[in-house]
Amino acid sequence: MSRRLVIKRILTEKEYVRILREEEKEVAIKAYAILLLSRGYREKEVARILGVTDRTVRNWLNSWNSEGVDGLRRKKGVEEDLY
Repeated sequence: MSRRLVIKRILTEKEYVRILREEEKEVAIKAYAILLLSRGYREKEVARILGVTDRTVRNWLNSWNSEGVDGLRRKKGVEEDLY
């Protein structure tokens, strides 16, 4: 049985819409994962929906919890596989 991930920062609908409009596609996808988690989806469900691994979803959430939108942006010099 998987445990629920802890969401420390709330992603509001308004903020998600702003991200969709202003951020790169990769950031918007990660934000969508956070939005799904905040709506009660489990990490395995979110991973399946987005075609990524559970670990990737956990990494995105950890980045979100620690840095907000900045944490979802790709860091310079860091290669990241979205899929």
